[in-house]
Amino acid sequence: MHYSFLNYLGDLFWVIPSLILPIMVINRISAESNAYFYMAWTMSGVLTMIPLAITTSLLAEGALNEAKLNIHIRRSIKMMILLLVPAVVLVIILADKLLLFFGGLYAQNAATLLRWLAIASVPLSINMLYFNVKRVQRKMGSVIGLAAFMSVIVVVTSYFLLSLGVVGVGIAWMAGQSLTALTATVWVLKRHV
Repeated sequence: MHYSFLNYLGDLFWVIPSLILPIMVINRISAESNAYFYMAWTMSGVLTMIPLAITTSLLAEGALNEAKLNIHIRRSIKMMILLLVPAVVLVIILADKLLLFFGGLYAQNAATLLRWLAIASVPLSINMLYFNVKRVQRKMGSVIGLAAFMSVIVVVTSYFLLSLGVVGVGIAWMAGQSLTALTATVWVLKRHV
């Protein structure tokens, strides 16, 4: 029960931006802008599925045999590089073309946002990897703390950067994921150096 509750709390902090950002976009800009934001957000979710699937597998394999965790981590990193990086590059190149399926206004108003969200999926994958390693190790304080850290950065930065339009959310998402990944990397390096 204790582990499950802490895991739930970490997941709650992780999803807070996806619950707050659409409301923030509507209130600070417009419902029309929220349509552009949400389409790019949803499309970037396809990229998020790659590290989610890989790190969920890592969690299952690591929980089964924690002694082989380092092998599973290396395998997960290789898979993410092979699958995620080409997908990110494709979305960056084709963002406006992909959004044309929903109309010219989406391509015009959400392509830059989609590119920012695509780039952010790289540090996001580092965060998912770190969180699931910590879940295997039953160190939920790190998961909760970093997920809360990421949420605060994204929500607060989005609030101010919405003056740039919906692209401000993409920049804030990139900043939140990057600072969280940097913090996680520093913590890992401090313990292994």
